[in-house]
Amino acid sequence: MTRSSLPVGNSVQSTAYVDVPQKTDYTGEFITLSPINPQTDVAELYECSHGSDMQEQIWTYMSYGPFDNSLNARSRSAAQRLGFKFEGIFRQHIIVKARNRDTTWYSMLDSEWAAIKKNMEIWLYQNPDRKLSLTALNNSN
Repeated sequence: MTRSSLPVGNSVQSTAYVDVPQKTDYTGEFITLSPINPQTDVAELYECSHGSDMQEQIWTYMSYGPFDNSLNARSRSAAQRLGFKFEGIFRQHIIVKARNRDTTWYSMLDSEWAAIKKNMEIWLYQNPDRKLSLTALNNSN
């Protein structure tokens, strides 16, 4: 039986309303979350992410995803090439075009970042003939 001949249930109606959060500060007991403004926040964000080793420790977990669809092989390949690790699949995460869609998630830990960053720098700056594979570099760690 091929995939296209599998029985499919009734279509599920999409919801027209999407609850988009307002661009406002959210204040908790210990922290205030504010929307990022690219015009005013870019310098500070760059400084936080490209400064000293202590500053880089603020980025302890980066989740990459979701993707449009767990069947998107090009997105999965890009995440793995960049050094992200497969986290899991949210099954039937969202309804798109009246069908359930799975969503794939990837992540990178702060303890993994130093080696991946080194591999990216080798791949970008010490690879003039483009024979080195970023995937192979990241898989060698």
